[in-house]
Amino acid sequence: MKTIKIFHALPLLPIAFMAPAVAADDVIQLNPVVVTATSLEQNIVDAPSAMSIITRKELDNRPVHDLVDALQGTESIQFTGEGMTRRGISIRGMPTSHTLILLDGKRISSAGAIAHSDYDYNWMPVEAIERIEVVRGPISSLYGSDALGGVVNVIPRKPTDEWKGSLRLGGGLMDHNRGGGSHQEGIYLGGPVIKDKLGISFTGTNQRREATKDPADPTISELEGRQSHQGDMTVVFTPFDNHRFDIGYGSGREKRWRDTKTSGSSPKNYQSNETIEREQQSFKYEGDWDWGNTIIRAYRNRLDRNVRYTNNQKPSDPNTTIKNSIVDFHANLTAIDRHTVSFGGEWHEEELESQGFANDGASAIYRSFFIQEQYAITPD
Repeated sequence: MKTIKIFHALPLLPIAFMAPAVAADDVIQLNPVVVTATSLEQNIVDAPSAMSIITRKELDNRPVHDLVDALQGTESIQFTGEGMTRRGISIRGMPTSHTLILLDGKRISSAGAIAHSDYDYNWMPVEAIERIEVVRGPISSLYGSDALGGVVNVIPRKPTDEWKGSLRLGGGLMDHNRGGGSHQEGIYLGGPVIKDKLGISFTGTNQRREATKDPADPTISELEGRQSHQGDMTVVFTPFDNHRFDIGYGSGREKRWRDTKTSGSSPKNYQSNETIEREQQSFKYEGDWDWGNTIIRAYRNRLDRNVRYTNNQKPSDPNTTIKNSIVDFHANLTAIDRHTVSFGGEWHEEELESQGFANDGASAIYRSFFIQEQYAITPD
């Protein structure tokens, strides 16, 4: 790749009147607080699982298009081939189906039932990410069998008591007229509408990468072309001290295309075109009490995939829809000396509509409950 220097020099361009606020993000926190390993906030050195954190500053210092790019170089993570040159995320060698992807602790519509799927890795625009927490190793007691390999929790940026903004521009060109040129634009803006009461944040991104020709056969694509548009909005309402409501909405549309050909003695060239649409809505209440804290969440997400071929070719599964509806809660009781008791539950409905499955789909409802206790033998 030959990077266009003017773009490479602008991984983060603060809006002028917000520059003082951005400088505060450069403060290095020696013991970051994490939330993924247990249901409690705690310093990473105290977490009962092996963890890694990818910070906002690290993401700003290198070109990142999606979650796979963001996880490059992270300990114990490997990238497996999912077919069609697509990559999956494996932790400690476990199958990619046992890597659970969360957005701020919330599940997304798992696309693992779709062949050659990597659709789980682009739900959140890069500009919206505050940090990424990676738990290496099984944590199924808290998250279920999806987390036998580990968990990748993408934590978004939240509105603060100061307005902040950033702009990311990037691009690159391939050699030898093979295609593959790319560009990316992302923007974030967040701050208070009513100080200490109401905050709002917006994130948007646009990405495009041209298809790359196969050097052995220029009539087919070595890498597929991609174009995506995505936006998210979060409203934070704090009507009373220690009580907070978060309401979020996000949607995105992605197109992919590749030139390919049929097999057999008389192959036919055709183009495969995919359209992936994502949508998510979420509600969260968090309250702090004298005896501990509680969190209640309700959220839905939906992924639609549509496939069309040219030259009279027909895909085996042209339309797939995956929907998730989830309600969960947990409470932490910290009033007992040296004891911290946590408990919670989840109701989760998952629906799959696809012509590639018997009866054109399937559905399932999951119910779960957990309880955990932490005991400090001594105050230290």
